[in-house]
Amino acid sequence: MPSLGIEVDVLIQLPSPVPSPAEGCCNGITCPGNLQDSSAAAIAADFAAQYVDAGMLKDIVEIYEEPRHWMTFSNEHLRVFRVENAPGDTTLTHIHRVDSLYFFFSESQVQGTKWKEEPKDDVLQDGEVRYGDHGTSCTLIHKIHNKSRPVMMCLDVEFAGFHQEPPAKRPKMEPPSISPPLKLIKERPAVRVYTIDVAAGSSCSCALPFAKVLLVVHRGARIRGTLGECFVKAGDVFFREGPEEMKLEVLGSRRDLRLWVVELLY
Repeated sequence: MPSLGIEVDVLIQLPSPVPSPAEGCCNGITCPGNLQDSSAAAIAADFAAQYVDAGMLKDIVEIYEEPRHWMTFSNEHLRVFRVENAPGDTTLTHIHRVDSLYFFFSESQVQGTKWKEEPKDDVLQDGEVRYGDHGTSCTLIHKIHNKSRPVMMCLDVEFAGFHQEPPAKRPKMEPPSISPPLKLIKERPAVRVYTIDVAAGSSCSCALPFAKVLLVVHRGARIRGTLGECFVKAGDVFFREGPEEMKLEVLGSRRDLRLWVVELLY
């Protein structure tokens, strides 16, 4: 072999001897999950012991630990989690501790299983909004299995700031005077929920007489106005402090815009 004109020190490291089953793998101590055989169960246990976060092996995880719940927005008043559950997929068993709103973006058939209860089937509608009084009444511990073909998508909005004051100290907020295109669809202890619809190619000016509000996009479109000029997508959120006059223009002729407007009552 021709010389390259350089000297190379070669270090050959011999592999360590493989311990026998009697010896174990750690100086006679068997490692967690190492079952010393090649069965599928042993391989899975070895993999879990080395690579899986121990926190994911808990019977119940916090919502921010559940891998299908992605936090997309957070401040002192609320937290927003985007949830996507693929066909045939099941979430980990997780806990909801504070009052929450659930916004659904697809028609799905799911099966919910509360902790230590039997599974129950449920049908979710696109555009449906549900309220969970998990902090006011009782916590919810459950898992969700998607039985249908489309991905089950929803936003879980947690009203963390609602529970910072005892009920007796929460301010009583009377319903404000509203006008179209605002339409009230739901009222609960922590929030009021409205909708705004703007047709493709049209515009509107809307008074938002609220101190704190979360805008949730149900049907997206390209817009111009108070929120800037951009394409907003289903599931996008905007937190605003007011009151303010909001102007919206929907650009193009193909997509209508629908927003949920969440007034915070705390």
